[in-house]
Amino acid sequence: RSQRRAPQIISMKIVLALLAAGSAHGATLAAPKVKSTLKLRGGLDSKQVLLANAAGLAAFGSEFGSALVGSKWASVRYWDCEPTEGWQQLSEAFGIGLLTLAYVTYDTAQNGDEAAKTNLGKKLSFAWIGWTLMHVKWWQMGTLVTTGPLKSQLGGWVPCATLAALSAKKFLIK
Repeated sequence: RSQRRAPQIISMKIVLALLAAGSAHGATLAAPKVKSTLKLRGGLDSKQVLLANAAGLAAFGSEFGSALVGSKWASVRYWDCEPTEGWQQLSEAFGIGLLTLAYVTYDTAQNGDEAAKTNLGKKLSFAWIGWTLMHVKWWQMGTLVTTGPLKSQLGGWVPCATLAALSAKKFLIK
């Protein structure tokens, strides 16, 4: 059991470091101006929804990307087993891809015009819907892991479904 805790501790340190870096960067940003009372009631604009997408992509990217530094967290979390070398390599590639997409999403949210934000938002909406349906498929097949750290794959389904709903509401449903 103690061998399983080491990757969790390393992963949590990585997550905390990323959160600290993001908080430090966020502290330098000016407070957004509210353009309508709807925003005061919880309405989100394209930038805010894309920033939520970037956070989700960064979280999953960090989780899988931690394999680059030898972490076995993703394998333990999702399959509760010792990963093969091939799985570690796949985790590395998947993590790099997700972190790159997180950066592109963050950059578009901060610097893109409204057309670019909507274009990327629609694409990400379909990605989150697909990832959510993937988890539903696993559940229907009886292979969705619902035990272990953070309820394993079930813990991944919740943010996927949340971001699918948030993104679809903003970018697909008019």
